[in-house]
Amino acid sequence: MGFDLRRPFWGRSPSDELSRMSQRCGALIEEIDTPVDLESLLARVSTKCQRPIIPIGTVMPPEGPTGLLMRTPDEIVIFFSTNTSKLHQNHTVLHEIGHLIFEHRGITDLDLVRSRLMFPDIDPSVVISMLQRTAYSDEQEAEAELFASVMGMALHEWRPTQAEWIVPDNIAPVVERIQKVLGSPY
Repeated sequence: MGFDLRRPFWGRSPSDELSRMSQRCGALIEEIDTPVDLESLLARVSTKCQRPIIPIGTVMPPEGPTGLLMRTPDEIVIFFSTNTSKLHQNHTVLHEIGHLIFEHRGITDLDLVRSRLMFPDIDPSVVISMLQRTAYSDEQEAEAELFASVMGMALHEWRPTQAEWIVPDNIAPVVERIQKVLGSPY
């Protein structure tokens, strides 16, 4: 791949923690065999997770997250902010993929009201456990950021083959409700 993650790539000695994260990140990147583009990476991680990963762009509030990972029994949905640069959108998707491949489990702080707005027909406790987002530990965030940064450098530039990600019909109503809660004008 060209990167030795056991050594710092910015020229300084890393802390023991950063060195450990770098080694773990490097091992996971080697395991998935660096693909040539983000779509190939999504396909490989989908296979590893044994369910499709669906990236969906949406407008997110400036003070909110730029990405959101939703795991369901049938698919994994990565919401990413479209009100930012393409480079940042790609980094956000890579960051959320990092949470997946590191098998991070978030500490959910989604409240009952918002979970009922997104999924009015589902028990809010189920919604909260499905989303598991917004409060990963600092170490988990650092690992996901490191993965996104290194994988982004390895991929160089990503150009989607389609203008937009297609939202599958079976989850379109859910996506619409989530976009409304997040403040999307679409």
